[in-house]
Amino acid sequence: MNLGITLIVFCLGLIFGSFLNSVIYRLDDIKTIFTHRSHCPHCKEEITWYDLVPLFSFIALTGRCRKCKTQISWQYPLVEIATAAIFAIIYWQFGISAYSCLMMVMSCFLVVIFVYDLYHMLIPDLVLMPAIILWVLFGLCSFIPGLNLGINLNIFNSLSGAVVAVGFIGFIVLVTKGKGMGIGDIKLALLLGLILGWQNAIVGLFFAFVLGAVVGVFLLAIKAKKMKSELAFGPFLIIGFYIALFFGQNIVQWYLR
Repeated sequence: MNLGITLIVFCLGLIFGSFLNSVIYRLDDIKTIFTHRSHCPHCKEEITWYDLVPLFSFIALTGRCRKCKTQISWQYPLVEIATAAIFAIIYWQFGISAYSCLMMVMSCFLVVIFVYDLYHMLIPDLVLMPAIILWVLFGLCSFIPGLNLGINLNIFNSLSGAVVAVGFIGFIVLVTKGKGMGIGDIKLALLLGLILGWQNAIVGLFFAFVLGAVVGVFLLAIKAKKMKSELAFGPFLIIGFYIALFFGQNIVQWYLR
């Protein structure tokens, strides 16, 4: 892939990641994103434009507020870098197409869900439902004759992926009576299953549960969690989703061989 375009896509991801940080911070009062300027959560001082340059401002300020010197959360640069990396990999994987642009937009929704669920143990419908609607509309547009979206969508594969993902997560929610996972995880599984299709959905679920188990055991080992402690599962579903999206077909072919 073209290195220059990769750099542009990466920088675009940094910019989107910076905006996503604002969305995450203000999601409970979403209107303030457009009505209030960015400010330090500690001293409430408004942040100047040159301190809002994605990633580089964090480095220049050595991770501290210019005014009160309070430590800036590592969430901000990590979200920016993660979003930029996802954008770049999507470009490498799918090139420049309507599909790759859509996947970048979908990734913005997923990044917000990932971080918000980590903090609040909640998958917000305000973010998840628009993502589902957007994907469904994209799927409908794929049936328009002569419209090239960069990928051929298989409606059966998409729906079967949703059934597999929702059925599996729904079964666990039913068996555990909502103690292990919740309705939000089912709705997130619906979105991820629709995108992945049934084979990749299985791959994504497999890695989500393996990673969840490994992290859970690790947190128990270092006594950061107890046996009855809750652990957000949305982030593991999203990590499993990206493993399946980027490497799923290779994993399936390797397994079948």
